[in-house]
Amino acid sequence: MRAKRLEIGLSQTGLAEACGITFQQIQKYENGANRVSASRLWQFAAVLGVPVDYFFAGLGKNELPASIAKRIDDETTKLARRIAELEPALKKKLRGMLAAFAAP
Repeated sequence: MRAKRLEIGLSQTGLAEACGITFQQIQKYENGANRVSASRLWQFAAVLGVPVDYFFAGLGKNELPASIAKRIDDETTKLARRIAELEPALKKKLRGMLAAFAAP
């Protein structure tokens, strides 16, 4: 977002005003401190004059940014550890529940 904003000569304040938010929010979005919702991403795309997929250029269909992949890996590892600590009877029930969710 920052690169396109700078490319067209738009300030953080200008983008913020066009979107009805504060420039501090733009700073947080650009620095990655706040997540950008789908509707806000669409709004940024409209103001910057680009399609929404512009923000995903360079990503393969199944590729995730490293920070997101690491977060998913960390959450998966925590979940696996918690499951491993369950009593056998509870693990069996969990397997049954997951199988039910996976069934077509």
